[in-house]
Amino acid sequence: MIRGDGKAPASIGAGSVVQERACVIGSRVGDRSLIGAGARLTGCTIGNDASIGMGAVVCAGASIGDGAVLTAGSLLPAGKSVPAGEVWGGSPAAKIGLATDVDKEGIQANIDLVRAQRQGTALTSSNEGRSGGGGGGGGGGRGAATRPPPPPPPTP
Repeated sequence: MIRGDGKAPASIGAGSVVQERACVIGSRVGDRSLIGAGARLTGCTIGNDASIGMGAVVCAGASIGDGAVLTAGSLLPAGKSVPAGEVWGGSPAAKIGLATDVDKEGIQANIDLVRAQRQGTALTSSNEGRSGGGGGGGGGGRGAATRPPPPPPPTP
């Protein structure tokens, strides 16, 4: 769900992806950012190239800087700011590191995967070193972007 809150409109930047069950209310999401499934954003600002993990909550007045990551299930309290390029996690969220090139590639791989799924196409390259599964939990995975098909059922 994406809607204004009566005080401010919600806006989603170019190339950003908001996954299923995510709720964006009166918040601004920058360009090429990933909002994971079930995340809740209320009255906050998300920068460009950022990743909000599945089920994460970002409260009113909080902000996520460009290229920053908030891990899955985290709670960023009202008024807190995640500086550009940092990785935060926990409840309440605190700095746990710096975003790496693998994190950044994982965010883009997840965006590409979600787009491919929505268009009914599959990614065919292995995207070695990129995150798979569309989880939105901050990237950094080492799996391929697609899974092999299941084996055929046994014959009687």
